Amino acid sequence: AGARLQGLLAIADKRLAAATWFAGDDFSFGDIVLGILYWRYSRLAWDRPDTPNIARWFAALQQRPAYRKW
Repeated sequence: AGARLQGLLAIADKRLAAATWFAGDDFSFGDIVLGILYWRYSRLAWDRPDTPNIARWFAALQQRPAYRKW
């Protein structure tokens, strides 16, 4: 499962290298859903691959007012 997840994170990181959000320049429902999943994943004690674009995206997501309210 860990190897599969690392592969999926690599795909997501590559996508975010070309865009601010998963759907491009506009924040979308996809960012919300993936943000919830990534938040859960970030709380697990696993070795994580280096995904700088996901890190940038998640930091931007955490700055949104609705996220901070949650």
